[in-house]
Amino acid sequence: MGAEDSQKSVPRRQIARLIGSSLLPVAVLSEDDVVVFVNEALEKLLAIDADRLIGLDCSFRARADVSKDNAIDAASIRLAPSTTWNKLQIVVESDTEPDGLRLFIPLDASMADPSSANTGQVLVLLVPESKPHFFSRHSETSSLVDPLLHRWFRSETDENWYLAGTSLKTILLRSQFEIARHATGSVAVIGNAPRHRNELAIAIHRSRFGAKTKYQPNSMVTIDCHLMDSPLLDSMFEVIEEVEKSYGSKSALLLSGLDLLPKDLITALDRFLAEHTKLSLFATVAKEPNVDSDASLSRLWLRVSAIKVSIPSIRERLEDLDALMVAWFQDWHQKRSAELRDTSKRQPTQMPMTAAFKDAIFAFPWYGDLDELATTLEHAIRQADGKDLDFVHLPSSVRTAASYVERSPELEPIDLDATLESIERKLTLEAIERCKGNRSAAAKLLNVSRARLMRRLQQWGIAAAVPDSSDSEESDSPMFEEIE
Repeated sequence: MGAEDSQKSVPRRQIARLIGSSLLPVAVLSEDDVVVFVNEALEKLLAIDADRLIGLDCSFRARADVSKDNAIDAASIRLAPSTTWNKLQIVVESDTEPDGLRLFIPLDASMADPSSANTGQVLVLLVPESKPHFFSRHSETSSLVDPLLHRWFRSETDENWYLAGTSLKTILLRSQFEIARHATGSVAVIGNAPRHRNELAIAIHRSRFGAKTKYQPNSMVTIDCHLMDSPLLDSMFEVIEEVEKSYGSKSALLLSGLDLLPKDLITALDRFLAEHTKLSLFATVAKEPNVDSDASLSRLWLRVSAIKVSIPSIRERLEDLDALMVAWFQDWHQKRSAELRDTSKRQPTQMPMTAAFKDAIFAFPWYGDLDELATTLEHAIRQADGKDLDFVHLPSSVRTAASYVERSPELEPIDLDATLESIERKLTLEAIERCKGNRSAAAKLLNVSRARLMRRLQQWGIAAAVPDSSDSEESDSPMFEEIE
């Protein structure tokens, strides 16, 4: 594809707005991962003219045998997306340069709605600085970041990998998440994933600080409701009041597992919250509680659930399972890479899976939901130790699950007559061998007449090849079978 033809396929207004006004090194890849646009900043960074970059193939197959010593090959590696990316969300990865970033932004139809049709074209940014510095420096001033990265950076590229997918359930989840981020009311996160629903509540609280104010993790107090008793709850009230004094309107309370709070503490907690109206309230529950028969619980639930965010289970969005695994791996890889000081020990950027591995993943019921999926994938990666993820790398709980073991294989077309004849021939020869060549004894063992046995041997053309130790008075000539 020539440079002129490539430019015609890219939305010109988006390119002019996003690349023309940017001081960051930026390129645009086509649906086939071929470079179709570059800006001056990228030319200077790579020290390569635009004419040589336009048309550069950055696909995985093109990178298989490239050399980092060659400037063009090195450029194709730096601009190439990971093979595990589904091109439906913004991805931030560590660059090959020290303390650098690579950002991949899908150029969808509306540039704002994640559910809109995707063109397959990708915006690539090479940022020679760390993620927090980049966001704080560019979120308010750069037209490149606002509104794209301002909208996505904190929600789609941090630990919230479970927002990935295109099913209706997932689109609703992202919509609820966006509403909760920009609102001021209390938020209840509902879902059967304790760790991840707490993370989502914390992400909402963090995003409410805004780009101008640095997030303070200590501004949120977390109460594990299932561990509470009256003395412990009273002590937590004192901690909350101290946090309120320190952070004022930015202080928040997270009631983790509110549905597990002992009933005798509901009234005390409700009274405390009624006196602290400036406190931002967050609650997480496995499912929405039944408040019809309990007035105290009804008041408390109404107080903490002005906005509801429901995380659908994996079983409710199986069509998103591929996207969820890809998003989890990207998040896991980014965190693991950040933990490693030696860049030569970076984690692999791909997660190849065998058919047997994926079959088991899709067949498993996932009663532990997102927490269980994350634990399973991490276990498999560690067991694989750089190899393709296979069935044997899965935890025993997944490999021996009834939903997988008892699942009937797909019925493929078979030749029934040929199969039955093959089985009959095998059993016949085994019987003759067991009876040491005595065909009469073999016929009795098979519960057929000797005449039928001889006829089948002749049909198979092996009568002469099979030794016979039967009595001499019995003839080997073919006979009709007796009619019972």
